[in-house]
Amino acid sequence: MSTLQILLTVLLIAGWLWALLAVRYFSSIPPAGRFFSIVVFALAPWVGAVLGGWTEFAIVLACVWVPVLFAWWVVPPRNDLDWAPDQDRLAQIEFDGDHVTIRNLRRWVPAGSVPEGGATVADETRKTLEFAGSSVGEAGESIPEGGATVADVTGRSAAEDGEITWYDRTFDLSEVRTVDYIVVPFGRVEALAHSFVTFGFSDGLHLPISVEVRRERPEVYNPVAGIYRQYEIMYVMGDERDLIGRRANVKHYPVYVYPVRATRRQVRNMLESMLHRAQKLGDHPEFYNTLINNCSTNILRHLNEIEGGRFPLGYRVIAPGLSAFWAYEHGLIDTDLPFQKAKELYRINERAAYGAGEVAWSKQIRRHTDLRD
Repeated sequence: MSTLQILLTVLLIAGWLWALLAVRYFSSIPPAGRFFSIVVFALAPWVGAVLGGWTEFAIVLACVWVPVLFAWWVVPPRNDLDWAPDQDRLAQIEFDGDHVTIRNLRRWVPAGSVPEGGATVADETRKTLEFAGSSVGEAGESIPEGGATVADVTGRSAAEDGEITWYDRTFDLSEVRTVDYIVVPFGRVEALAHSFVTFGFSDGLHLPISVEVRRERPEVYNPVAGIYRQYEIMYVMGDERDLIGRRANVKHYPVYVYPVRATRRQVRNMLESMLHRAQKLGDHPEFYNTLINNCSTNILRHLNEIEGGRFPLGYRVIAPGLSAFWAYEHGLIDTDLPFQKAKELYRINERAAYGAGEVAWSKQIRRHTDLRD
């Protein structure tokens, strides 16, 4: 075989292997059809090689993966599917000068506790959508600790013994002060983690923004499936007791809240960049991709948008569990401590018990950890 034939063979075999996995995760094909297609696609090139030669082998390989690639590529992302209850609403953003109103902020309330609107979860459940129910929810007004009026709408019950509520809030962008980088490992492999950011305002309120897989009911996240356009992507925003607290207290993942070294202008620019992208996804959905369009690569995208592209993409960004050390090496973590000492200091699980209100809880998890003050 010539060098060209060897290179072409390697390329075709790589495409063939990719096509086999793509068919495995092609959810529009019934399971039996997927199994049959994989068997045919797996055997066909080798049958061609035995009956013919290298040319027939190459032609069959191409005939397998090119149509699969085309079919995979033409399936569009959507915003109108049957989403998991805690992800069935996209944040809606409205800018007005220095102010931004965000609708469909999410709050998770543990069962039996009293949300800031005053009614218990059990009371709200009677009036609103159950996990499998069909009644229409009711809205009410409440005044949270930050002083801003919000409209609370209790949605469907969450899977982890509590209620999901949705609310609206207006933020003054001129009052945003800080940003923290959150890393939540969730597997035995260090690289497996989720990362997101949370913005702090002068009145003590925080706005966490998490770039996530948008799961359909009853999907569960699979990193390999995430390479094959199986999930849409969304920006989840809400209450820190939901996005941080639920991971620490309900799912029992270790949670690290790292303060980011940034000026107020940089913090505001980062927040506006993320809000504009979330706004765009409402009209133009995208597929999540485990390698190139995940939680940490999107944060890097926003960093480079406001910093002129000075931060490089590397494997430690693609793997969120390694991204905190990457941020530390690039001077983004606001500490002079060695990284392992900082990591121990910024783990918040021991301070994450529920009971405090929204602002007080955000202060509670940062007690003895905020080295900026």
